[in-house]
Amino acid sequence: MPNRGDFDIEFDNDAELLLAEMEFNDDDKPNEVDMKFKVLDIYNLRLNERIKRKEFVISRDLLNLKK
Repeated sequence: MPNRGDFDIEFDNDAELLLAEMEFNDDDKPNEVDMKFKVLDIYNLRLNERIKRKEFVISRDLLNLKK
């Protein structure tokens, strides 16, 4: 369903693996918390790139196999 933004395989399909096991704990040291926030920033950049690529494909109708 590409018109809804649903693709079977997304760009950077494994981006979520970075966050799968990450937890913020009360006993985390400040440098650990900073590192986790940086990982979240990287993840957000990957999601932004995914959105840009989806918009590119949809706006140019590149999934229309009849063309």
